[in-house]
Amino acid sequence: RDRVVRALENRGLAVNYTAKVGEMIDRNGRDPGRDRRIYNQAEVIKFCSAALSRDTMEADLRNMFLSVSIAVYPLPQSPGTVHLSYRLPAAQGSGQSIRTLRAVEKLLADITAEALN
Repeated sequence: RDRVVRALENRGLAVNYTAKVGEMIDRNGRDPGRDRRIYNQAEVIKFCSAALSRDTMEADLRNMFLSVSIAVYPLPQSPGTVHLSYRLPAAQGSGQSIRTLRAVEKLLADITAEALN
């Protein structure tokens, strides 16, 4: 988690919100009687690049719902290993829209590559 945050900060980006997904899943699992732990301290780190967000929305107004986030989670069966994942935005719209969304893909790949090294 700290490495992801550092990689964001190295690019002049800041964390907007950290979702404590692991805690939420544990808490909500109790309601239907499911107590098996799925994650250990799973978090989803949401962040924004003002320039890149602006570029994507100017290219295509449908890109307003572009959410950029990286999930960080160890699994109970392998607590010494931390996994990173992210969801790629759908490259849609005009050529300019697709180019800006590809820039988002590259940003996500670069941040996770830095965090993993």
